Amino acid sequence: MRRKKIAVMGIGYVGLSFAAVLSNCGYKVFAFDIDEQKVDLLNKGKAFFSEKGLDKLIASGVKKGNLIGTTDYEKYLKNADIIFSCVGTPDLPDGSSDLSFVFDVARIVSQLAKDGVVYVQKSTVPVGTGREVMKVVSQENPKLKFSYVSNPEFLSEGSSVYDTFMTDRVVLGSDDEKAIEYVLGLYKSIQECSSIVNLKDVSDFAHIYRAKQNGNEIGFKEVKTSLESAELIKVTSNALLSLKISFANSIAILCDEVGADINEVMDGVGMDKRIGRSFLYAGRGYGGGCFPKDVSGLLSVAKKHKINLPIMEASVSVNEHMPELIIDKVKKKLGSLEGEKVALLGLSFKPGTSDVRRSPALKLAELFVKEGCFVCAYDPEAMDEAKKELGDSVIFMSSTKEAISECDFVCIATEWPEFSEFDFSKITIKKKLIVDCQNRLDKEKVKKQGFNYIGVGRA
Repeated sequence: MRRKKIAVMGIGYVGLSFAAVLSNCGYKVFAFDIDEQKVDLLNKGKAFFSEKGLDKLIASGVKKGNLIGTTDYEKYLKNADIIFSCVGTPDLPDGSSDLSFVFDVARIVSQLAKDGVVYVQKSTVPVGTGREVMKVVSQENPKLKFSYVSNPEFLSEGSSVYDTFMTDRVVLGSDDEKAIEYVLGLYKSIQECSSIVNLKDVSDFAHIYRAKQNGNEIGFKEVKTSLESAELIKVTSNALLSLKISFANSIAILCDEVGADINEVMDGVGMDKRIGRSFLYAGRGYGGGCFPKDVSGLLSVAKKHKINLPIMEASVSVNEHMPELIIDKVKKKLGSLEGEKVALLGLSFKPGTSDVRRSPALKLAELFVKEGCFVCAYDPEAMDEAKKELGDSVIFMSSTKEAISECDFVCIATEWPEFSEFDFSKITIKKKLIVDCQNRLDKEKVKKQGFNYIGVGRA
């Protein structure tokens, strides 16, 4: 049977990972983007961001001739059997989603796609967008016969390759049952070819490693819904996860006041199978390209429909306050921070990625600078991206050891393993203070080494 030809519109964090995996499963993939630098990098076998295992898959796809990066829609789009829209939907100042790229893709598809094409929306969009996209395509080209499917992504940065091969669910919403089955077949073929990589080699940060055991294939759950339900599932999922983080942070503030340890509390709470332990971790708050945007987008849609979501508004408020709370804890311990030299370890919004979008670590850097600190910053992957955001307001160091050298105190802002495994006792830290913003250190061990310890909710 002829292998499907696939177009991926937008090669950001989602589109590039998806395109690379598909090309290694034997599909011919045309990866489109308006950014020529990203396209050139792809065709050289590289990603524009750090993601374990991704460069190897890109290089393999390019070498086989299965992965073609291009800006030429007219030349390649007409050959696609399936089109995946993976363009960005950044939030606007009012919290709503900027859908300009989504509708740009719709207009391109209407003019260049062939009859019978399956148009799949992977971009995170507000509920109701799919109907608008279908309307745009039909108005631009009434003769085009196409099927539209909402297929939200559930990738985690730092484990996107793993998550693509071994997704735990595939959500498909459409009015066309045949189109749903068509896209579903694509995902089944991806899992069938997952043996081409050692899954543990493509992520150190996947939350749960699902492996093949006793010869049994681990599959995914199929979720077939209406178009509107599929669109709402993604943002609701992220909203709930962000709420769990903010909930844990709220309890952490109480823990500090009453002398409890948030890790012990949430370990006990998470043993309840109805609740679970995942995302019940206190710290400096969530960031990245998904949680903040999806929560603000959900609030914007609710407002449009005259619905109040006070619980989500509270979640946002708690999250935004956490970096300031940490600064206040440090000031309570040291007094004025004017002239202090802080080693800020971690700049990305989470480990395993170079992404610094909405990173609380960057907010911490800015707050320390505002307090008059000299900030010596280091991150294993995110230095280049952080420099674009922070400029010369901080001093960028080349290693953990160099950042800590002769500092007054240490602030671990992102939970990279090399920071939690570092032996701080072998370095001079003048004020003998370690600030553990994600509660990953053994606080008793730190104290036995002669340091003062500040965590979040770990009195």
